[in-house]
Amino acid sequence: MDNALFGRGCINVADAEFGRVLFERGELAGGAVVATVMSNLGLDAAMQAAGGTVVRAGVGDRQVLQAMAEHGYVFGGEASGHIVLKQHLPTGDGLLAALAALQILLRTGQPLSRARRVMSLFPQLKKNLKVRNKLDLDQIPSWQSEYLRMETELGKGGRMLVRYSGTEPKIRLLVEAADGTLASTFMNRLEQLVRTHLEVTG
Repeated sequence: MDNALFGRGCINVADAEFGRVLFERGELAGGAVVATVMSNLGLDAAMQAAGGTVVRAGVGDRQVLQAMAEHGYVFGGEASGHIVLKQHLPTGDGLLAALAALQILLRTGQPLSRARRVMSLFPQLKKNLKVRNKLDLDQIPSWQSEYLRMETELGKGGRMLVRYSGTEPKIRLLVEAADGTLASTFMNRLEQLVRTHLEVTG
């Protein structure tokens, strides 16, 4: 994990701290932070602890901005590094995000190392598999039944995400769980499920 609050691996922590502070100041419209489906579940837990919630959007800052515009939300971000403070700018801006973080540190009087503790990241595993064809998995009953069974087993303690790449012949797998061993077990099962229903080429 990067040492900076805005490092690639820590952007969810910045989301959580910004969201918490805005919520406490009554400046978080709808009490919600907009994040993408790739954002860590630890963000949800941190916002729930503060009394707020997380709204999920598709991957990409454009999708985050669209969700914010549709519902009137003022704060959003994604794990790749974008943070949007819509009360100041209608798009992400690294310098603005850094200044906002410094403002929070000055107001709270806490060091950066302590601000990062607002959120604990869930173990997250990702895997990309090359496939021959991008079949519509929603139209394969055996896939649907097994996938739903796995989701039920995992419950609220984790989540799975399967999506095709928009630019490459790949299927992207993501598994999160409160326990790293559990995440690994479900990733292995999910990969096997993909290999059973799709022709994996690499």
